[in-house]
Amino acid sequence: MPCLLLGAAARCTNVVLVLSMLFCYLQINDEASDRVLAVEQEFNKRRRPIYRERSYSLSRIPGFWKKVGPGFRVQDLVTHAVGSLALRLHVVLYSLITDCSML
Repeated sequence: MPCLLLGAAARCTNVVLVLSMLFCYLQINDEASDRVLAVEQEFNKRRRPIYRERSYSLSRIPGFWKKVGPGFRVQDLVTHAVGSLALRLHVVLYSLITDCSML
């Protein structure tokens, strides 16, 4: 019976180590996300006048969106976005697996 408890304790220790690594990874990821968000907000402030000018220029062209709309294929963008997301998820999962195997 003591051997079974010892094995369970070792498994619990491994689980705690993996969970602490995941928590550390998520904390670092949150900090990086906050920094990226701050940079994106700064550049969006700088781009705002350009977007306003572009919007104003396009609003002066009669029927602009009706002319360019039919040639725009949303399905190509969605397919590309899903593929990109799947690739990023694969990279994250692979890095987590390889980091956990170093324990």
